[in-house]
Amino acid sequence: MPYENGMHNGSTFVPDILAQKEVASHIHVKKIAAPQMDSTDSSPTISSSVLHSDLPSTFVSGFHDEASVRRMRYNKLGATGMDVSALAIGGGGLERFYRSLDEDHAIESIHLGLRLGLNYIHTAPWYGGGKSEALLGKALMGIPRQAFFIATKVGRYSGTVEEMFDFSAKRVIHSVEESLNRLGLAYVDVIQIHDLEFAPSLDIILNETLPALEALQKTGKVRHIGITGYEVHTLLEVVQKSRVKIDTVHCFCRYGLYNNDLLDIIPELRKRGVGIINAAPLGLGLLSKQGPEDWHPANEFLKIACRAAVAYAHEVGSDLEKVVLKLCYNSPDVDTTVASMVCVERPDLVTFNVHTVQEPMTDNDRNVVEDIKAKYFRALEKTHWEGEPVARYWEAFREEEALKKSHFHPLILE
Repeated sequence: MPYENGMHNGSTFVPDILAQKEVASHIHVKKIAAPQMDSTDSSPTISSSVLHSDLPSTFVSGFHDEASVRRMRYNKLGATGMDVSALAIGGGGLERFYRSLDEDHAIESIHLGLRLGLNYIHTAPWYGGGKSEALLGKALMGIPRQAFFIATKVGRYSGTVEEMFDFSAKRVIHSVEESLNRLGLAYVDVIQIHDLEFAPSLDIILNETLPALEALQKTGKVRHIGITGYEVHTLLEVVQKSRVKIDTVHCFCRYGLYNNDLLDIIPELRKRGVGIINAAPLGLGLLSKQGPEDWHPANEFLKIACRAAVAYAHEVGSDLEKVVLKLCYNSPDVDTTVASMVCVERPDLVTFNVHTVQEPMTDNDRNVVEDIKAKYFRALEKTHWEGEPVARYWEAFREEEALKKSHFHPLILE
């Protein structure tokens, strides 16, 4: 099927506690104007396997830096037929740049990432209440539609605790229309259910949300259906029980250095042809030089171990952020890893990330990984926070419900 024209026509407690933004890493972006191209005549040609020397189906002569694209690693995203860069553009932090003085910088960074060969973009309505999608809409204006794959989500939104999650069919359908309008696109390549473990019941996901997405898929507005979340076995349960074909699973903070629970479900996902998307490789800041923000739900033992790991890597002359990026990028276990590409403090972040992953994994890198796992993480009783954000959310939900009831005074008719 030919690509459609993708050109444009023209704080509450819980969000802070549950924030899930990919942690930035830092760089100098040279201003590059996006070429004006129309891709209506372009058809995707996907080889049976994507080799290092091949050009992916998203390559557009005259737009891409061909040398960089040839150095980029591409993997098949499950059975979707999409050959995705092993490093992907995360849109979690883009809302900070929307209608700000740094908006041009964010747009230039996205253009640069695409030109260098990053071809998978991840965003969601929840990121800034649609601001991430809106900024991406501006950035993608004039970019050939063939040059990228884009995934967004449904089910999680900004607002009060009560408004934050809505997995109903009606809201899902409306959400996709809103996303397409903000992005300025005729379709998205992957539509995903956002953090499905927060649903009141998985029955809603299985019997309402997924069938609604399947109906949208039949209209051509979404190409593939995915699910996202933190709880690995909940993700697998939905894949196994769903009557609707699930094409991708996106999981964050469960693969990399301190925790690899995603490995528990990968064999079954591979058997079913499900694409595997890894996100937040630095653990939402746990493995960054700056450390996590105050809202981070990890226990203190894990936070202390991660700080010690970062310090140890520095002592032995290694940059742990770079090592983790290379580790995930070169992994045969996952198809792509989503990471932040835009940061005010690190204006050359795209270049840093791309150059990092295109460097070979050295013996020293591998030794640092093994040493850190043995010294700091292997003895830890718990390297995840599964269940805790969900419990906090429902506690906050019940408190809000109780508050509303306490303020309700029915009119007494005499």
